[in-house]
Amino acid sequence: MQKLPVDLKGSGYLIFLSMLLASNQIAIKVGNQGFDPVFMAAGRSLIGLLALLVWMYFRNLLVFPLKTNFIPGFFLGFFFAMEFWCLFRSLDYTSVARASIIFYSMPVWLALIAHFVLPNERLNLNRILGLALAIAGVFITVSSPNTGLSEKYFLGDILALLAAFLWALIALTVRISTLANERAETQLFFQLAISLPILLVLSNLSPTFLREPNLSHFISLSYQGICVAAFGFLLWFWLVKKYSASGVASFAFLTPVFSVLLANITLNEAIESSIFLALILVSIGLYLINKRNSKTS
Repeated sequence: MQKLPVDLKGSGYLIFLSMLLASNQIAIKVGNQGFDPVFMAAGRSLIGLLALLVWMYFRNLLVFPLKTNFIPGFFLGFFFAMEFWCLFRSLDYTSVARASIIFYSMPVWLALIAHFVLPNERLNLNRILGLALAIAGVFITVSSPNTGLSEKYFLGDILALLAAFLWALIALTVRISTLANERAETQLFFQLAISLPILLVLSNLSPTFLREPNLSHFISLSYQGICVAAFGFLLWFWLVKKYSASGVASFAFLTPVFSVLLANITLNEAIESSIFLALILVSIGLYLINKRNSKTS
């Protein structure tokens, strides 16, 4: 099926999705006040999995994938579990703004890996410039001074960077394996179903599961599971299936922008000059990395 260029309707969906994904970091930060981060990540996978199964049931979709996809599916779920172990822990130490700028640098690391692994993903001048700008932005973020953060803020920054690498490995696993032929729902099923037991085991390493949760923390957890882990990811897969990949990816720079703005509005996080500069560099870099010439889009 010929994929369409991103039209006005598609742009609206992508802007909405960017805001939805950006709000996820806010929800994690709030939820961490009531739950242990890893336990909450496991709860998110459980809620997201249940919501996905309901969706698949009413659409008469097969729940279990082909046997040949179990091995790549396991790696997909393992990388997913470790990605969110890192991200949820990260937001326990560092700010939403810092974590978002670093985490959403994922296309940078994917582009670097793909250059050596995928023959059709070679770096051109635009992408090299984008990589340089985005990496400079990440470096500025990590090296900017601590302002009212936990003493472990640097650990939080490093964990966000590891989460970005793991996210890139998830995307690469799908592209180089037979999972590329599976439905979006099946890919998401692997990620949620396999990550759940892994995160539950890892949560047992924490001294306590609960941190005096109240209603706002349960709402935060439910929002992450239903709106982001299930609906948000399915919307993303649907957009990639309907519209050109380059057109969809070109909106990637919006998510860290929305994350920083939402953190400022909802959590009163100050947008310091260094963070603002890093955000500009990463956003421009992501746009250039994902930009395609009309001949190749």
